[in-house]
Amino acid sequence: MNKAEFLAELRTQIAARAPEDLERTVSYFAEIIDDRVEDGMSEAEAVATLEAPAQIAENFGSVQSAHKKPDSYDPALLHTINVYDINCPVFIVPRRENVELEYHEHERKHYTISVDNGTLNVVAVSSMKWYNWIGFGHGNFGFQPLVLGVPESFSGRIMIKTSNAEVSASDVKFNGGLLIRTSNARFNFRNLKISGEISAQTSNGRIACQFIDCGSLNAESSNGRIEAVHVKAAVEMSLVTSNGRVEVQHISAGQRIAVHSSNGRIYGTIDDKMRDFSIRSHTSNGTNSLPGDMPGGSKDLEVTTSNGTIDIRFCA
Repeated sequence: MNKAEFLAELRTQIAARAPEDLERTVSYFAEIIDDRVEDGMSEAEAVATLEAPAQIAENFGSVQSAHKKPDSYDPALLHTINVYDINCPVFIVPRRENVELEYHEHERKHYTISVDNGTLNVVAVSSMKWYNWIGFGHGNFGFQPLVLGVPESFSGRIMIKTSNAEVSASDVKFNGGLLIRTSNARFNFRNLKISGEISAQTSNGRIACQFIDCGSLNAESSNGRIEAVHVKAAVEMSLVTSNGRVEVQHISAGQRIAVHSSNGRIYGTIDDKMRDFSIRSHTSNGTNSLPGDMPGGSKDLEVTTSNGTIDIRFCA
């Protein structure tokens, strides 16, 4: 079965779902297939790693109707936001005035929410057994996401922790830091302006960062590729993965750039002059466009991989 056949069958199997659920699910599985094809699989091989559309539809039916609940908080009264979820996507989006939460509860999952001394804590509580989660490991398509709305007036730290589910942030600006952890899923960050550190850590998932202005960026994946496009860090940038390539296009940092992969190609452009960096680079099985050891610059650049080429260009 190829991609088109799989998605057509999936649409048929989940046709009774709400339109937004249907489209989100189809788009999610289309992205999974595209990611695996880009990593070297054929369409048929990528489809074969997924559950059958009929099984996906059955998993949809294992959770009864969820109820959407919105909450709103004054950003002036908050300095920390902590979100701990379970197998649920988390989306961070802009809001005009208040910090807002949108989440869904059902008979086997609810949230405990509290505000204590300026800290908003959002904790998922689930009575589901381990076997209830079977079939939801590819991004928890069967559950509605938790949406955190953040206004530009918020100043503080946001920490998001979930599992087996995507985390995305787009068009968000605030003074503070963003710390995100998940497993077996991707990160998508686009058009962010955050004065402090952005720290993102996942396993078995891609990290995509586009049009970001921040204090520092630390992105780490154990088995996924990393993309940093038009990313500016005032202090430092660290991009680390194993078994995945790293693409950088028009990145810059005030003091240090570090890019590491153990089994992947590293390539792209840095918006600076080579002579501005003290450079250390190495690959064991591939060509290298950088000097292996070049001191003398006011900034540090470290680029290492094995079993892959290094092709970094400077475009200042």
